[in-house]
Amino acid sequence: KAMVVLLALILTACMADETVFMYDVKGTDEICFTETLPENLSVIIEISTKTDALTMTVTNPNGVQLFTRNYQRVMKYPFTSFDAGVYKICVVNTGSYAAEFTFSLKTGIDAKDYSDLVTKNNLKPAELEAEKLIETVQNLHKSMRLSSGRKFSRPAVLPDGSANTNGLPVLDEEAYVWSAPTERYRYTLVFSWVLSIGVMVATAFFSYCYLKSYFYKKK
Repeated sequence: KAMVVLLALILTACMADETVFMYDVKGTDEICFTETLPENLSVIIEISTKTDALTMTVTNPNGVQLFTRNYQRVMKYPFTSFDAGVYKICVVNTGSYAAEFTFSLKTGIDAKDYSDLVTKNNLKPAELEAEKLIETVQNLHKSMRLSSGRKFSRPAVLPDGSANTNGLPVLDEEAYVWSAPTERYRYTLVFSWVLSIGVMVATAFFSYCYLKSYFYKKK
């Protein structure tokens, strides 16, 4: 069982989806990020800063504003993406000076609290990891059906004239698409499929070990 739990932890860690980076927004300026999400996915968006001049809004694919928060140093929004499509997160600096903030986006098992599930069903550690593995595979399949991607509406410009995107692909603002190489996307797709197969194999192995142990105890 220990090996099963360890394998589950490794696979779920590899497939965890969390994005964290820092960004500067100029005074009286706005910066927006977009994230393509499948339906029924757990999500947590968090903005943290040292200033009281920022506001944050989250809009769903239908243009409905789901969340707004003003002038707080930590703005956190947990939700479930009931509609598949592009979600828009905007940060506005109402102050006169540039402000730095940290953007955090968690999805899937990283954004879900399993404490109620464990208490209600009295799940053991191995059973909980198996549940996470199954949910990870389901979320992965949903995501791969969409054209996933993260985009900026206005990258910051460095003194030398280059765009500061903190290592992320540069946005072609006029076309509003990434200029990221397609080769990278293909590698990511293949890697995701390999991990998906690994998770399914691990889940089947866990089920076999669990049932074997269960019937052994019955004897």
